[in-house]
Amino acid sequence: MDQEEAYRDIHIREVCDGDAEFLYRLMNDPAVLERLNEVPTEREDWTGAIGEWALDEDEEDYIVLCGDTPAGWLGVNGLLGGDGSAYLKMAAFLPEYQGQGY
Repeated sequence: MDQEEAYRDIHIREVCDGDAEFLYRLMNDPAVLERLNEVPTEREDWTGAIGEWALDEDEEDYIVLCGDTPAGWLGVNGLLGGDGSAYLKMAAFLPEYQGQGY
């Protein structure tokens, strides 16, 4: 797949219960941990987080897909702030998808 085709195949979808494994893998990748200055987590942490996000009307979380393959996570909050502004709380991509211009 060339670069132009890859761009056309990038899309997002809302995080769902089945994404805990991907988020666990993403957020425990050594390069991601280092760049975000995070600590390792357990898979159960992500199962719980997804459940909490589903109840939080002020936040939306998305999985970035390249084709059918999860490549990253975008989190937005501040949706109910009243001033029309929202804030990017997280943008993390697996190392193999970083620096690709997506």
